[in-house]
Amino acid sequence: MDGVFNAEGDRWKRHRKPIADALNVKNVKAFYPILFDKTKSILSKFKTHASTGTEVDVQKEFIAFTIDITTEIAFGLKLDTINNQSNGFQEHLEVIFPIINARLTAPIPIWRFFKSKQDRLLDRSLKAIEKIIYDGIATAKSKMPATSDLNRPPNTF
Repeated sequence: MDGVFNAEGDRWKRHRKPIADALNVKNVKAFYPILFDKTKSILSKFKTHASTGTEVDVQKEFIAFTIDITTEIAFGLKLDTINNQSNGFQEHLEVIFPIINARLTAPIPIWRFFKSKQDRLLDRSLKAIEKIIYDGIATAKSKMPATSDLNRPPNTF
């Protein structure tokens, strides 16, 4: 695992610039409509649950909220996981994150030498997430006319 949050030295410098550019004030302001829309959606869902007295798994709901925001900002994908948690994306992330967290603190990277059942499950979930993202990108590309403003590079990254 080598990313901006755990890299050091030259590797950190290589990751830092694109992340800093993506998170500059101008770009972050462009995220506001997405953040507003997703916040309205989750609040509406919470109000519905409150009015019916339905018990809510708040952590799961905020994972869906985070997925919807991240995938729309980073990939332009409108998954609506908040209202449709059966789209698979969240289930795969619930497999991926605990395994990655365990790997970050593992003293010996056993998975590099031996693939356990859990490692094979991780591989399948990573491939599924990749497919969802690439399918979404392909769908978006097919909807873009050649002269569309959507053909310009995104201003979020």
